[in-house]
Amino acid sequence: MVFQSFALMPHMTVLDNTAFGMELAGIAAQERREKALDALRQVGA
Repeated sequence: MVFQSFALMPHMTVLDNTAFGMELAGIAAQERREKALDALRQVGA
């Protein structure tokens, strides 16, 4: 997904921003963290 405006939460970390959608979807904290870290590794962050 590509946003046309600044869509990140500036008060949150990169990891927290990456996991934010999963948090809204009700995914458990540990699973969110693992999936977000995996996504960040895939893009080299």
